Amino acid sequence: MSGTAITLLSDLATVLADLGVRWYIFGAQAVAIHGRPRMTEDVDVTVELGRHTEVVFINHLIQSGFALSPLADSEFIAATHVLPFTHQVSGMALDVVLAGPGLETLFLDQAEHITIDSISLPVIRVEHLLVTKILGSSQRY
Repeated sequence: MSGTAITLLSDLATVLADLGVRWYIFGAQAVAIHGRPRMTEDVDVTVELGRHTEVVFINHLIQSGFALSPLADSEFIAATHVLPFTHQVSGMALDVVLAGPGLETLFLDQAEHITIDSISLPVIRVEHLLVTKILGSSQRY
């Protein structure tokens, strides 16, 4: 995992702990954490907003050094359930997927906490990561 990804995840972990929301890392960074390094230009996380509204969540991230993509209007967010940000310190992209009921709740419940550079990070379990890859590839056809 690159230093820029670690910087982003450290800042993000602080913000999400302040909000008291559950979350986990998935995608290429999770693959790298689980031992299969991949070159990637972004970080993907799933977040359960809990008692927070999208607006409160977005504003908190903006105040903490993340910039929301101008493409993320209400239509885009409603259609994709994704909040695309850029971490201003590292310049790295962050895609926040808003958790829904079902598999994502299971993945949140069973996320593994892995320590990287003294930061405890919730990471999707390997078997759940495989499920997301299978489901993602089947949606393209």
